[in-house]
Amino acid sequence: MRGVSQNQEIGDDADRPHNRQKLLYWTVGFTAIAIAVAGIGIYLLDRMVLSQGRSHLEQTVQIQAQLIQGIATLTATPQTAWESAQEAYQLPQPSGMRVAIAWVETDGSPVMWQQGTARDRPWIPVIPDSELAHLIQRAIVGETDSQLIADEQGIAAIVAYAPIPELKGAVLTQLEVGQIRSSYLPGLAIASGIASLMICATGILFVYQGNRLLTLEKRNSQQYQAMLEAAPEGTIAITDGGKIHWINTAALELFGYSKSELQGQNLKLLMPWLMHQEINAYLTLFLNTRQMPGESNAAYELVGQRKNGTTFPIELAIAHVRLPQGQLYTLFVRDITERKRAQEKLQESYNLLQAISEGTTDSIFVKDLQGRYLSINSAGAKAMGKPIDEILGKNDTELLSPETARQRMKNDHRILLEGETQLLEEEIVPLNASSTSSQPRTYLTSKTVYRSAQGYAIGLIGVARDISGRVEAETALRDTVERLHRTSGELQEKNQQLEATLTQLQRTQTQLIQSEKMSSLGQMVAGIAHEINNPVNFISGNLGYVRDYLENLLDLVELYRQQYGETDPIIADKLEDIELDFLQEDLQKILGSMKVGTDRIRGIVRSLRTFSRLDEAEMKQVNIHEGIESALLILQGRLKATVERPEIQIIPEFGILPAVECYAGQLNQVFMNLLNNAIDALEEKYRKNLGETPPNSPDFDSPTIRILTAVTGDRVTIRIIDNGPGMTPEIQARLFDPFFTTKPVGKGTGLGLSVCYQIIVEKHKGHLSCHATPDLGSEFSIEIPIFQGLT
Repeated sequence: MRGVSQNQEIGDDADRPHNRQKLLYWTVGFTAIAIAVAGIGIYLLDRMVLSQGRSHLEQTVQIQAQLIQGIATLTATPQTAWESAQEAYQLPQPSGMRVAIAWVETDGSPVMWQQGTARDRPWIPVIPDSELAHLIQRAIVGETDSQLIADEQGIAAIVAYAPIPELKGAVLTQLEVGQIRSSYLPGLAIASGIASLMICATGILFVYQGNRLLTLEKRNSQQYQAMLEAAPEGTIAITDGGKIHWINTAALELFGYSKSELQGQNLKLLMPWLMHQEINAYLTLFLNTRQMPGESNAAYELVGQRKNGTTFPIELAIAHVRLPQGQLYTLFVRDITERKRAQEKLQESYNLLQAISEGTTDSIFVKDLQGRYLSINSAGAKAMGKPIDEILGKNDTELLSPETARQRMKNDHRILLEGETQLLEEEIVPLNASSTSSQPRTYLTSKTVYRSAQGYAIGLIGVARDISGRVEAETALRDTVERLHRTSGELQEKNQQLEATLTQLQRTQTQLIQSEKMSSLGQMVAGIAHEINNPVNFISGNLGYVRDYLENLLDLVELYRQQYGETDPIIADKLEDIELDFLQEDLQKILGSMKVGTDRIRGIVRSLRTFSRLDEAEMKQVNIHEGIESALLILQGRLKATVERPEIQIIPEFGILPAVECYAGQLNQVFMNLLNNAIDALEEKYRKNLGETPPNSPDFDSPTIRILTAVTGDRVTIRIIDNGPGMTPEIQARLFDPFFTTKPVGKGTGLGLSVCYQIIVEKHKGHLSCHATPDLGSEFSIEIPIFQGLT
C-alpha cells in the first residue's frame, strides 16, 4: 500500500460512555432547534393563509365586476342597469363573504347596495371619511386592489374592490380575517401535530442512530483489524514512543518473529543499528509535519532486518491515528527485493542503450507531447550546435531557425495524429550558430510515436542521419535531368510545330482538293447550264411566235368553215379524221405545257448558276435564302419518296435577313453538305426501322428537315434540324475532325464537315456547332457575321 493519507482509529470500549454523553447534548440541541423551526413555520403558514385569502377576494371581485359590466352595456339607463344587475347578482358566495355594489350620489356621499333583492336590502349609506368610503372612491376612479381595514364593528377584515366604468360605480367584497383563519384552522392544527410528531420521531431516531453508530464503530474497528490482518503487506501499529502496539501475520512472517516476541518492543528491533538514527528522524519528521521525507508524501525506502540477522530492502508508509489515551501510527511495510532487482536490470538495459546511442553517428532523440527534448545523444547535440544540458527541456523553436522549427513541429504533430512511423527528409539550421554551422544540413529522419505501457501516446522518438552529401549529389543529378528534360521539351515542342505544320498542310491539301472538286463541279454545272440554257432560251423565245402563228392558222380555218361550209366531202372527211375541234382546244394546252416546261428548265439552270457562283466575285453581299433554295432544288431528287422511306418534308422557317457579305459558293457548299448529311441520317433511320412501324401507324414519325433563319445581333443564324437517329456525345466530340466518318466505307470520306468547319470558322469568322441526342435527331447551327469588312 502506497500513499496512505486517511486516519484510521483503533479504540476500546472505555471511550464509548464519553461518546454517549456528547450524543445526548447533540440530541437536546437538535430538539430545541426543531421546535424553533416549527414555530417559524407556523407563523409563515399563517401569513401564507392570509395572502391566499386576499388573492381569492381579488379574483372574486374582478369576476363580479366583469359580470355587472356586461349587464350594464345592455341597459338604457344607469338606474335600470343597477336594478338588472341587482336582480341578476344572485351567485353563491363562501360563508361570511359580503358583496356589495357601491356608487356616489349627486351630493358626493357614497352608498352601497348589498347582495340581495331590492325588497330584501335597501340602500345603505356609507359613513363619510371612513376607510370603506376611501376604498369606494379609489374603486370608482379606476383602481383594483385589496386592503386590510376595520369594519363598522371594529373587526379586522379584508376588502377587495374593482371599478365598473360603464356605471361609474364599483364592486366590493369583504371577508373577516377570523373567517379566513378559521377556514384553515384544521390545517394548522394538523400541521402542528405533524411537526410535533416529526420532532419526537427525529429525537428518537437520533438517539437510536447514535447507539447504532457506536455499535457500528466497534464492529468496524474489528473489521478493520481483521482486514489489516488479512492484508498481504506487513502492517504494524506503534505508539508515539515507537513501541509496537499490534502487528499482523504478514509482518511477522516477513521479519521471522512471533507476536509475543514483538509485542511492546521498539520498532528499531526490525532494522539494523545503522538505520536507527534514520528511523528516529523519519518518525520525528512525520510527527511534526505529517509528511514523509522526500519531495512528496510517498512511501520511504529503508533497510529491514530479520530475526536471523539478514537484511533486505523495504518500503515504508505511515498513517496517523489520534486516540484519547495517546497517539498511534500504522506502518505499512513491503519487501521490495524483487523490485530492486528489476530496477538494477532496467539500469543495466539503460546503460546498454546509452552506450549504443552514444556509439552511433546518427542523431537519436526523444520528445514529449509538447515537443520538449527529454533525451538526445551527443551526435544530436552536435547537429544542434549546443551541449546536451542546454537542449533538454527545450523545444525546436528555442534551438533552430524559425522556418526549420515550424516545419519540424508540423511534421511531429502530423505523426502524433496519424500514429504511424514515417521516414522524411528535414533540414536543420541551428539558431544563433556560427556562419559555418548555420548552413542547412539535410537529415533523413525516422520518427515514431513513443507510447506508455497502456498504449497512450506520450511522446516521439526520432533517429536522424545526415544525408547532405547525398542530397547535393541528387540535386546535381536532378539539374542534369532537368536540363535533359528542357532539351527534350524543346525537341518535343519542335515536333509539335512540325506536326501542326503537317496538319495545316493536310488541311490545305484537303481544301485544295475540295476547292478543285467544287471548281470542277462548278465549271461543269456552269457549262451544262450554259449548254442547256441556249436551246431552252431558243425554244422558249419561239414558243410565243408558234402560239401566234397557230392561232392565226386556226382563225383562217374557222373563217373558211364559216364562209364555205362543208361543201367538199373530202374536206369534211379530213376534218372528221383530225378532229379539228379537239385539235383547236388541245393545241393551246400543249403550248401552255411547253411554256411551263421551258420555264422550269430555266429555273433549274438559274439555280445551278446560283449554286456555282462562278460568274460572281469571290466575296460579296448575297441573299442567304437563295443559296438554301438552290441547294434544295438540286437535292429535290433525294427528297422524293422511295421504297425504304416516305418523302422527306422540308419545313422552311425563314426570317427576314439582310444581304450578308460572304463567299457565296463556299457557303452554298456548306448548305449542300449539311442537307446531304441530314438526308443520309434520315435514310439510315428509316432503313433500320423498315417494317417495324407502318407509315399509317399513329406512332409513325414522318421524316422532316426544318430550316430556320434569323438575325441575332450583328450575325445571322441558320439552323438545320432533322428528326433522324441523332448521335452519341463521343461522336459529337470528333464530328469536325478531318477524315472522321460514321458512314460505310466508300460512301463517306470524312472531309465534308471538316471543310464546312473551316469555311464557317476560318473563312467567315463564324461559329458551327452540333447538338444531337440519340434517337431524337440532330441540329447544326451556323452563325456568321453580317458584315466582313466590305462595307
